[in-house]
Amino acid sequence: MPYNSKILIVDDEQPILDSLGDLLVQRGYSVGTAKSAEEALESLNESDSFDLALVDYLLPGINGIDFIKQIKQEHPDLSIIMITGKGTISLAVEAMKSGVADFLEKPVNPEELHLIIKRELKYKHAIDQNAYFMAELARRSSIENIVGQTDSMLAIFEQVRQVAQTDASVLITGESGTGKELFAHHIHYCSRRKNGRLVQFSCVDLAPGIVESELFGHKKGSYTGAISTEKGRFEFADGGTLFLDEIGDIPLEFQPKLLNVLQSKQFTPIGGNRSFSSDFRLITATNKDLEQKIARDQFRSDLYYRLNVVEIKVPPLRDHKGDIPPLLNHFIKVYREKTNNPIRGITKAAQDMLMHYNWPGNIRQLKNAIEWAFVFCHEDLIDIGHLPSYVSDDNSKLSLTPTQGCTNLALIEKDLILKCLQKTNWNKTHAADLLGINRNTLRSKIQRYGIPDQVL
Repeated sequence: MPYNSKILIVDDEQPILDSLGDLLVQRGYSVGTAKSAEEALESLNESDSFDLALVDYLLPGINGIDFIKQIKQEHPDLSIIMITGKGTISLAVEAMKSGVADFLEKPVNPEELHLIIKRELKYKHAIDQNAYFMAELARRSSIENIVGQTDSMLAIFEQVRQVAQTDASVLITGESGTGKELFAHHIHYCSRRKNGRLVQFSCVDLAPGIVESELFGHKKGSYTGAISTEKGRFEFADGGTLFLDEIGDIPLEFQPKLLNVLQSKQFTPIGGNRSFSSDFRLITATNKDLEQKIARDQFRSDLYYRLNVVEIKVPPLRDHKGDIPPLLNHFIKVYREKTNNPIRGITKAAQDMLMHYNWPGNIRQLKNAIEWAFVFCHEDLIDIGHLPSYVSDDNSKLSLTPTQGCTNLALIEKDLILKCLQKTNWNKTHAADLLGINRNTLRSKIQRYGIPDQVL
């Protein structure tokens, strides 16, 4: 059941108040009732705890439409469902325009009512849950809060600053884990649309029908399983920003429909008979080479040029390793606050090892490596032995190259192995666990470095 929800029922007939009230209480909701518009407004003004209102169309002295308009002026966040014994298409359209979430005819089907209430409260709960998060993102919307100090990253920051002030469509490209989503969020929260919604949708591995339903929305009964009317991402993004992640994976069959919406800013929900307008700013991201997909007839060129008004190319971490030290400081601070682990930094040897690694998973992988270290480190500083084994294994390969830097790394690794062996009384299985490698790998390293069976 949605989060201690409280519902106000507004109807001038006491039997309806009683029957609906009993039904909702049995479903686990808190219920308030009112027999007139004045009584309902008094209840709403006395308490901000109501999440949803069921409002009868015919009320003493005022019709439901005018009453709903009045409620929306004073309580714009309240979800409203209109109930009437005389339903018509024109009345339903007028009700929707006035701000109601849905429209039901008497006698009310209890299951249908419950489904609609659950849907509306689920959406409201999601909005409430994200309110603090979105406010925090807005507070931190300055681009300086993205970690980076190399020339390549500073150039991207300047691009973001400039494009955020416009409504131009933005295509963010780069490998997985480079922070494309973070840049999309910053563009939105630095833009004039920052008070609107940032609506995000991932296009990866979805059938065309699912993508269409999620973006366009659908009407009840429009296809098997459509048990209620659902709004789509286009509608939710009105006045804000629509961020389509993994746009390179959007089905080819759906691309003409997306292109049409981007050109007209109008869409028709599945099963609907009228079009809606939506004023949204589009940001897309992909780790795919779209020009290569165009050459293979896997992506429409006209859609590509519609998306790629401004392209922001985020480099892989291996191309701006100078940002690793500040990123390490940032992630250590994040996990120190998150875990209450008093780790205050990282040793130079461990940092050098991280600098030598090429990070195929980019910044996301570096973040995961520090989270790993926070699990296994119980000292003041993160050291080599606290890092994931793939980092030390990669550096041990480098140590075979006869260069001064790699010789130093080899000495560091040999010394670490000796310390772990001594700490475990020469138990190779336990030493391998401490090092984050398997026993066979440890035996190979012992032989490579010429470490005798025991060193006291």
